[in-house]
Amino acid sequence: MAAQPEWNRWVQLGLAAAVRVMASDGPYCRFVLEETVEREARNWSHRIPQGATQSPDSLVVPVAVRSLLHIAEIRPAGRGVAEAEIEWHWRPNLAGQRLGVDSRPHGGRAQLVLDDSGWRATRVETASE
Repeated sequence: MAAQPEWNRWVQLGLAAAVRVMASDGPYCRFVLEETVEREARNWSHRIPQGATQSPDSLVVPVAVRSLLHIAEIRPAGRGVAEAEIEWHWRPNLAGQRLGVDSRPHGGRAQLVLDDSGWRATRVETASE
């Protein structure tokens, strides 16, 4: 555990455990996610950006998704086009809550286009947080 200081944080937060394993070449330590965190990581794996590099020694655990809070203002921007000021926040899962993901509101913009099925967002800009 001393060689993996970040493991200690996850273990202390109840997100994972360090399990001692005895192998033919000697003992080693395996990092094991808590069951709920493992399930959320599997269920949220589709949210990991395409092309995200992952080495065999890395672990990718999604911790939050953006969630729309409300639309503050809608302004016309031409025929069949509008712009909306939006407010959103990070909606953390269990791992995100325990790691302290900030869920304060953030601002953003969306471009809306009117088509046969109604208004739809064609572009959404959020702060890069």
